[in-house]
Amino acid sequence: MQFHDDPTFREEVIRNYLRRTLDADTAEAFESHYLSCDECFEELRVSGLLMVGLHQARLELRRVDDVLVLQFAGPAELT
Repeated sequence: MQFHDDPTFREEVIRNYLRRTLDADTAEAFESHYLSCDECFEELRVSGLLMVGLHQARLELRRVDDVLVLQFAGPAELT
């Protein structure tokens, strides 16, 4: 498989790999390529971190009359 030919395809493969929804042949081809390609390995690592970060709740929501209050659930740094 040519993972560098189509960036959209590459992103879909990474997403499905991280979700463990690839078929066995595609997963094997993916692992063979990505473990030997520094660029793709870094993209896989970053995508994994992004998926983990997006699933962590960082805000608490509460309503005070007609106002929705957003409050950080813990220490936070705005960048």
